[in-house]
Amino acid sequence: MDTDLILEIGTEEIPAGFLANSAKKLKEITTQVLSDSFIRFDNITVYYTPRRLVLRVEGIAEKQDDITEEFTGPPKSIAFDKDGNPTKAALGFAKKQNTEFKNLKIIENEKGQFLGFVKKVRGRKSNQILKEIIPDIVLKIPFPKSMRWRTSKISFARPIRWILCLFNNKPLKFKIYNVMSSNKSYGHRFLSPKSFKIDSWESYVSNLKKSYVVLNQEQRRAIIEKEIKIKAEELNGTIIEDEQLLETVTNIVEYPVALTGEFEQEYLEVPPEVLVSVMKTHQKYFPVYKKQRDKGEQINIRSLADIKKINSLLPYFVFISGIKVANPSTIVKGNERVIRARFNDARFFLQEDTKQHIEKYVERLKTVTYLSLVGSYFDKKTRLEKTSKYIAKCFNNINENDLIRAAALCKADLVTQMVFEFAELQGTMGKYYALISGEKNEVATAIEEHYMPTTRDGELPGSLLGSLLSIIEKIDNICSCFYSNLIPSGSSDPYALRRQAIGIIRIIIHNKIDLNIRELINNWTKNSDLDFPDDKKNNLLNQVLGFFRERFRNLLLEEYDFDFDVIDAALSVNSENILDSLKIVETITSYKQKQDFESVTTAFKRVVNITKNSDTGNIDKSLLVENAERQLHDKFFKTKDLIQKDLENGNYEQLFTKLISLRVPIDNFFDSVMVMDKNPQLKKNRLSLLNEIKSLFFEIADFSKLN
Repeated sequence: MDTDLILEIGTEEIPAGFLANSAKKLKEITTQVLSDSFIRFDNITVYYTPRRLVLRVEGIAEKQDDITEEFTGPPKSIAFDKDGNPTKAALGFAKKQNTEFKNLKIIENEKGQFLGFVKKVRGRKSNQILKEIIPDIVLKIPFPKSMRWRTSKISFARPIRWILCLFNNKPLKFKIYNVMSSNKSYGHRFLSPKSFKIDSWESYVSNLKKSYVVLNQEQRRAIIEKEIKIKAEELNGTIIEDEQLLETVTNIVEYPVALTGEFEQEYLEVPPEVLVSVMKTHQKYFPVYKKQRDKGEQINIRSLADIKKINSLLPYFVFISGIKVANPSTIVKGNERVIRARFNDARFFLQEDTKQHIEKYVERLKTVTYLSLVGSYFDKKTRLEKTSKYIAKCFNNINENDLIRAAALCKADLVTQMVFEFAELQGTMGKYYALISGEKNEVATAIEEHYMPTTRDGELPGSLLGSLLSIIEKIDNICSCFYSNLIPSGSSDPYALRRQAIGIIRIIIHNKIDLNIRELINNWTKNSDLDFPDDKKNNLLNQVLGFFRERFRNLLLEEYDFDFDVIDAALSVNSENILDSLKIVETITSYKQKQDFESVTTAFKRVVNITKNSDTGNIDKSLLVENAERQLHDKFFKTKDLIQKDLENGNYEQLFTKLISLRVPIDNFFDSVMVMDKNPQLKKNRLSLLNEIKSLFFEIADFSKLN
């Protein structure tokens, strides 16, 4: 007969960001431990609130499965003498297994015949084993940060206050630190703090519901999602979906109650991003937006008064209280008082920051260290300006002065009061301060966009100017960190260099920007005014190029779903020009299934194999004595110039068509010509021809890596 296990770990409030992953790990650990303990079960479900982690295991077998263990002893030839009597080795094996010799048997496997012992182990009762393994399961749950309390030697996310555990609807007794498990649980900390006893899963859920606890996190989330939409609708507004905020709020309450707060219209003169940051990041509130947003004529922001005209927020917010009260006005007023104080601070910072032109802040960047080995943020700003001059010359469709100006101002907001208080608004405030200072819209937009994307899959800059400035800033970050030996290793990447490299690659692909990574790195070393001996310069170049190559490889493999061998073939030859490499990967993929192309790659592999470690030289036409080698020579050199032109112009479809045309003469050559001829001059001449072919192929990709 199968039965269920219920485990609830009651704690002080666990941080919202810990819960989802910890519950997931609890399920994984339990699954593994039960399997290792030979305990069968049907299903595992986990639930969580701020004050409890709950595990339900359904269909647990009442006892372990019986198992058979097989022990192998000495070979049969050693276990018995010539008369068939057991030797000392056989008797010693029996003694070691704590059994009589008569219980041993001959076991045959792929290595031969051996003396062996087959032991049947009867399964123990599950409740006995669960008492032993549950404390280990609980203490194995990982958290980003753990703590100890009182004199405990154990650590957990927060102090454990109670443990509920039922097996087969009966209490299962064990102890963690000084907390003994029982059949008691607790309701809401304030609305129903008394304990209650349970005798089944149904009674557990029912009692929690009566005690103002919504156990199922998905149900809490659905309640919150529904209630905030209703509240926004009552205000003739709307809520913009925010998965991260919704998950956080779901994880900070056990009994969600949606309430509405209000603030004064005058605060709408503060940029909406600031108000939203205060509400979402600092207070976990849901901002209420106008139903019609971003419509009509674009307003040119040149003063604080203009900000209110473009603000799509309503002077309301929705927040989730974890307490149900008859008159919530006290709670609402308290939250309004908190948000008002925050908004007052933000408005003060804004007014103070805009008393001077944004350019005035640039000089103060000299007082802020970027990285100790590469200087201040002012030094960084100078490098960005120099790189902008180089980049601007590569494009005819951008204003060079605008790009240089954006580079000069993009870090100025770091020393403003607003960004000092709200660091997440860097770039955003730079945009507003640039506009209020009279800078061009294009420059202000680039300042805001140069941090994008802020996550691996985040939104890309919307303008070409912003895209280029983002590339310039990120290549400076990566090269500066590598110069300072702050290189990502394993899972450690404190400066998010992997994300920034992927960001550069995504921007280049999205905007079809023709930039070479090697040239960007070389330009950085030239503009950095740092101590750069040739060996250090080459080392940094190779390290950063390899870093980009791996990020590009992973992106093509995971997000574009190209075959590994195709990616490897292309990037082994060229990973420096992102667009060209992508086109080569795409073209090889489209041609790979064609029979002619497969024959070409096979022929190329023969060329590579036969020319390994071979001497080469100029081809002597007079030594081309066979028709097949003359035909290959003529066809190859006629095609070579055309292929190289296609390669320069990025015409990869035409290029691969011409490559395929070499298949027949190459095959005929190998069928008709003895490459390794006894005549050393003929041999060297033929190898030289094949080396020419190999070199051309290697300008495109390493086709020998294709499966």
